[in-house]
Amino acid sequence: ADPAYRGCTLFNDSDDGLGNTFVSRLQYTSQLFQNQQLLGSSPMVIVSPGPQLQRDREVLSSNVLNLLARFGVPPENVIVDTRGADLHSSAVEVGKRVDSLGFTETPYNLLLVGPALKIRRARSAFAKELGGLDNKIIPAPTDYYGFQAENGDLLAKLSDVIPSVEALTLSTKVLDEYLGSLYYFVRGWLYNPLAL
Repeated sequence: ADPAYRGCTLFNDSDDGLGNTFVSRLQYTSQLFQNQQLLGSSPMVIVSPGPQLQRDREVLSSNVLNLLARFGVPPENVIVDTRGADLHSSAVEVGKRVDSLGFTETPYNLLLVGPALKIRRARSAFAKELGGLDNKIIPAPTDYYGFQAENGDLLAKLSDVIPSVEALTLSTKVLDEYLGSLYYFVRGWLYNPLAL
């Protein structure tokens, strides 16, 4: 029922336990990594896959490293965090990793790759866990949804008002994000919920 599965090229192996939208985010991450290398830096990639089909942490970590290596990201530049199960716990775990690597003592920027629908909340949650460094977190959204009128016709057609699986999926994701943002606001997990 997820339209993202139909909109992406299926280039991952079903045995690796990684979803297609996650694999497309890894591919985008590798493009950002290569762009940063062209600019002369040697960036670190911290991947927090969240819930995936593969439940074994070691196998999941190995699959992520192998896939990123195929996309041109060397394994020595990748840290896979398999403890983050949702956005907040991923932000907490990545914050711990950044502290343990000593990045807080040197100037750094964080490119945050995530779904466009959740990128605002993700940036705020990561800023909260990284000590309020919201100006150092650069959002890199993926998984856009777009709407386009066919042939410039702005009049509604019958097929536009009949409920569809795609519309139900998108409205569910939007409602989930609104409720998730409200929950994160109430729990105090956002750095600056009204300004980001």
